[in-house]
Amino acid sequence: MERFEPIAAKYAEEWPAWGHRKIAALMRVDGYEVSTSTVQRALRRRGLLLPQGFRADRKSWAMLRRKVFHDPPTRRNRVWQTDFSEFETTGGGTWRICAVIDYATKYCLAITITPTARGADALACLQLAVHLRRADPRRPR
Repeated sequence: MERFEPIAAKYAEEWPAWGHRKIAALMRVDGYEVSTSTVQRALRRRGLLLPQGFRADRKSWAMLRRKVFHDPPTRRNRVWQTDFSEFETTGGGTWRICAVIDYATKYCLAITITPTARGADALACLQLAVHLRRADPRRPR
């Protein structure tokens, strides 16, 4: 139904990583009586449909990440991982959040918020994780 096309397009523009199934489900939760195929056609007409295999690509990367270790660590503090996430502010700025996470326990050891995502910012977050781990005996070791 063409009347749902602008609504589906609005959802797709707000959530660009979502596929047509998730958008259709959210629309139904919000009270729109719409089928998944209607949303799929609407997004296809506007060129907003995610490419085929989009999710499969993400899954294959996850499988590759798991294959990094022949024998994955199962004890804490053997491997830490860190990464930056970006969040846009309502004023048009961007903040970068860096987190250090223990690979085995998935425990967040430290988190910092900075306007940049440089190596020095990642190093500062790692140093914070080391400092907090040493300073608080209740933290997992």
